[in-house]
Amino acid sequence: MEDKTFAERFREELAKMKEMTWGARVQYFWDYYKVVLVILAAVIFVISTVVSVYHNMQLNQVFTTYWVNSNGLAVDTESIQEAFKQYLGGLGSKDVVLVDTSVMIDNEHMSQMTMASQMKLTTLIATGDIDLVLFDEEMYQQFLSSGGLMPVSEFCTDEQLKRWSDLLVEDTCDTLDDEGNTVSRTDLYAVLVNDSPVLKETGAYPEGNVYAVFVPAGKHPDAAAKFIDFLMDPAGAQEADA
Repeated sequence: MEDKTFAERFREELAKMKEMTWGARVQYFWDYYKVVLVILAAVIFVISTVVSVYHNMQLNQVFTTYWVNSNGLAVDTESIQEAFKQYLGGLGSKDVVLVDTSVMIDNEHMSQMTMASQMKLTTLIATGDIDLVLFDEEMYQQFLSSGGLMPVSEFCTDEQLKRWSDLLVEDTCDTLDDEGNTVSRTDLYAVLVNDSPVLKETGAYPEGNVYAVFVPAGKHPDAAAKFIDFLMDPAGAQEADA
């Protein structure tokens, strides 16, 4: 007896399923085709992963900033990213600016979200995948006391220091010297950006001080410095340093 054709087998399967309830049909379909479905799902996952990795390899990250404990729901990050790209000028479609408002840390209530945010922020800072961080008062003091900050002068030009003279924040930070000893150093560790038109327009930080802090291992310090200029004068009236 010859094997049945695919069309014949398909008609028989349909006939069986017509006599079943919807629940039975689903169970029948899963019992007979689950291997195929799992393989199909795996193939789709692999293809999507490869496409995503390839796409990301084509992108050029030119600047990343995290706004910690901001009113993230009020911030249109895409508009800010595009505005800063235009501010910098000379960037193409594959050049990426990232403004992230997802990190929320509440030290009084150590929830899973807070612990995950702390781990995420600490990891990104350690690997240099962030260039500039905006902190509220509490988080600025926390990072200052941890000894993880470096003077603003290490990252910007004399012209920028002069332009920000009224905004620079002097503090004392415990750091390690070249021999690994803890030493207290008083210097300028942050730029106060409370009066930023960008922050006021977005309502990112409705009240309290907001500190712009350079990340020591950040890969794009020049862009980070220009982002502070952008925050304070988004129209570009102050000429960005070349």
